[in-house]
Amino acid sequence: MSDQSGPSKRLSAMPDHARKRLKSIEVEELLLDSDDDFYAGSDIDDINYEFIDSESDSESEEDEASQLQFCDAICNNCVTTTCPPDQPSRAVSKTCWSTDFSSMREIPFIRTNALLVPAPNNPRDYFDLFVSEDYLQNIADCSNRYAENLKNSSNQVQSRITQWKSLTLEELKIFIGLLLHTSTTKMNRVVDYWKIHRLYKSVFPQYMSRNRFQIILRCLHFVDEQNNADRMDKCKLVIDNFNNVMECIYYPGKNLSLDESMILWRGRLIFRQNIKRKRHKYGIKLYVLAEPNGIILKVHVFASTLDVTAGKGHTKKIVDKLLEGKLNAGHAVFMDSFYNSYGLAAKLLEQNTYCTGTLNKKHKDNPNSIITKKLKKGENVSQCRNGVHIGKWKDKREINYISTEFPDEMQEVITRRGTVATKPAAIINYNKNMSGVDLQDQMLSYYPCERKTLRCWKKLLNPICQK
Repeated sequence: MSDQSGPSKRLSAMPDHARKRLKSIEVEELLLDSDDDFYAGSDIDDINYEFIDSESDSESEEDEASQLQFCDAICNNCVTTTCPPDQPSRAVSKTCWSTDFSSMREIPFIRTNALLVPAPNNPRDYFDLFVSEDYLQNIADCSNRYAENLKNSSNQVQSRITQWKSLTLEELKIFIGLLLHTSTTKMNRVVDYWKIHRLYKSVFPQYMSRNRFQIILRCLHFVDEQNNADRMDKCKLVIDNFNNVMECIYYPGKNLSLDESMILWRGRLIFRQNIKRKRHKYGIKLYVLAEPNGIILKVHVFASTLDVTAGKGHTKKIVDKLLEGKLNAGHAVFMDSFYNSYGLAAKLLEQNTYCTGTLNKKHKDNPNSIITKKLKKGENVSQCRNGVHIGKWKDKREINYISTEFPDEMQEVITRRGTVATKPAAIINYNKNMSGVDLQDQMLSYYPCERKTLRCWKKLLNPICQK
């Protein structure tokens, strides 16, 4: 008799519901261990085991859940349109990555690119479209209230603020005209425009004195300080006015580009950003929706943790905010890898909007067979799933891209050096339509009217007015 005791209860003393249920893999383990002395002399052989097949209809709920997870894992990586033959118990619930591009669909552009107001006759009429009389009067009222507060709180008798006089609408227009005119003369300091030397002679003294110009620049305000406005509220009037005006006077064409722009700012600021690839690496980040020709359609200032788009799903929130009013119209949006993902492309496709651009290879929904494949120069591999095309092409380096508009098609293009190269259609159209924001930054650099200031919201005024 063995030294080790058997089970404490025999089968006769056990109720029927206590019978143990074994799966096939457990039966094999019992058979392999049947020669061990551990079971010698025990009552384990008297237990009535009920053998269960893992693929039978009486399968437990836990086994079924694990079965579904296994099939999902297979579907995420397979390149066919059906699950493996050894998994017949469950139908495929979603299309797998494949080389069949028939799921890509054509979306017509149902809107018209047009100016929604009568065409202006001169530059002044274009300016009046964005800067109305009511808008300027609001700025003048806010500036007057802010100047009175500074005047009452000043303890210096000789301070320039003590000579403040109410800012009128006509005077504000002259001030804005002189401010924009500084971009054409490009002197180092503001005071240089009022020098009487023949080398510095200008028209500025004919319209406004130097002290008056500087004090208006100091007291210029866009929000009522009595409302305890924060940093973003101080520039909200300018940004909202621009976005609303563009929505009312102009509708863009089919192709749109979405990218970031930077306003130089090296001072202390809670939402200062750092983008290394931009000309101004430090500053205030603007998310911009533009046309390929450089026309700015919508602007959003990113205020870091203070922003409504901050947190999880930040890029999707930005895209939704900038494309508000442009969805379900057949637009084609071009974005870089900071925004693009399979989930966002599928969501935009459901809203009848194309999406094309570079792709970050670290996204979890990318097909592994594409991301891990090594290519030679000039090679291209592509797969499609639910109308979303993801591919990889190698030139000097490997480029991952995504598109819901362009299938797996190679086209010839003439490079800047005059040679003929073969590239994927998605890459060619991305290069053609993605430069709208960069083109706008280039045009602004020719006529800069920004001035040094310690107030970040004033820094936002000039570039947004010039856009």
